[in-house]
Amino acid sequence: YEPPVIEKGVNNETELVAALNELTDGGELLIGKNFTTSTQINIKQDMIPEDVKSFTINGQGNVITYISKNSEKSYVIAFNDLTTQVVLKNIKLTGADTSLLVNGSNVRLEGIVDVSGNTTSGIEVTRITEGSSKSSLDVTKAKIVNTSEFREPYGQNDLPTILAEGSDQIEVIFGASNLHSKNDTGQVEYYLNNIKYEVDTEDSFKEMLNDYIQGDMVVLTDDIALSENAAFTEDVTLDVNGKTITIAEGKGSLKIAPYKTLKVIGSGQVTGCLYADNKFGNGSTLKVNVNKDFKVISSSENGWAVYGSSGSVIEINGGTYSSNAKATAGVIHALGNELRVENAIINVEVASVMNAYGIFSNVKTAAIENVIVNGNYSSCGNFNEATGRTSINNSEFYTTYEADGFSAPTIKYQGELEIRNSKITRVNVGIQFNRSWPTPDKVEGLTYDESVIFYNINSNGYPDITYKGYIGN
Repeated sequence: YEPPVIEKGVNNETELVAALNELTDGGELLIGKNFTTSTQINIKQDMIPEDVKSFTINGQGNVITYISKNSEKSYVIAFNDLTTQVVLKNIKLTGADTSLLVNGSNVRLEGIVDVSGNTTSGIEVTRITEGSSKSSLDVTKAKIVNTSEFREPYGQNDLPTILAEGSDQIEVIFGASNLHSKNDTGQVEYYLNNIKYEVDTEDSFKEMLNDYIQGDMVVLTDDIALSENAAFTEDVTLDVNGKTITIAEGKGSLKIAPYKTLKVIGSGQVTGCLYADNKFGNGSTLKVNVNKDFKVISSSENGWAVYGSSGSVIEINGGTYSSNAKATAGVIHALGNELRVENAIINVEVASVMNAYGIFSNVKTAAIENVIVNGNYSSCGNFNEATGRTSINNSEFYTTYEADGFSAPTIKYQGELEIRNSKITRVNVGIQFNRSWPTPDKVEGLTYDESVIFYNINSNGYPDITYKGYIGN
């Protein structure tokens, strides 16, 4: 004996509406199979028992398709002015202008919610009725699918996955989901997918800055000269693509805004400074993952080729970084939380400056791996955080010149320094423990072994390793 298969749940619009009246608080309404509807399914508060504070509509993976040719704006399901909280899960709504309307209601999506096959947008969040409650859509527990989403650079006919119209009492909670927002006049659009902008002039670069959204990619298709500093205000990837971007004749900066991430990839050249900005101690993230022929050449008056402000994270893999560094400045100058430099060459270009640095690090954690620093007259590194920890491996440091009898230690550090498999060329001290207070009377916090090789090119009497106040000041 085989028991008959019984579809569990409502099978059409009429049964769905009737089932709303039978709900209990916290109850679940199941969709039993795919069905079509020729009318918009409007769900209002007077259709739900008064004692129901929340309920769930579980589509169980089924599809509701709107089939009317009505010329008016249409939705498959519209939640209108509900004081009851709704959970909508595991469902596909298709065939209308927009799959779902959240109007003066509080709706949370869960599971897989497919809003493909609608002609205007996937979901609309608004307050049509004056004086209605706040409209809130929470998608943090949902995987939204929308194969009909469309966006192009500077597009006028984009089809967002979520459209939030108006700013008053409208809320879309998307948390760590893969949605990206774009602010437009009087509305916010949300998209699942990112696009690529190709820019070849200063005008097209500025236009892109006003149009791109979080996660998009910008590709240089020609050399560009910007007349002033430029700033990305959302997460973005910049593909230099073998071209050169010059900022304010090399004296300016290309910035990433606080809390955001700039990824730089490809080959080519940045003439100017890459700058990780901050606000109230909250920094940004700069990730440079480039080909070996990539260059940053800066004429910044501050002396930086890469700058990480307080709270920032700097990660560099590949490339050559050079600047006309001035006293107390580093070609790579990091004041934030983390600094990591790998597979890079760093050059202090101004021979007359002795108190500049290849790397100036005032971060909590610094890691240097397979890096060559040409300090010339200056120290190759100043790792200046008293409570910080710096690790160096497989790297080379060259401080090779004196000026009128004065010279600089090749490496200065505070806190803890671990160095392995590295070469240190010096005209003064090789490594100097540089704590400012209390004045040191011995070397502290240093870990090294015989894999660290010192080259005293002047054959002077300075030791390879010592502390500030003893020698080599």
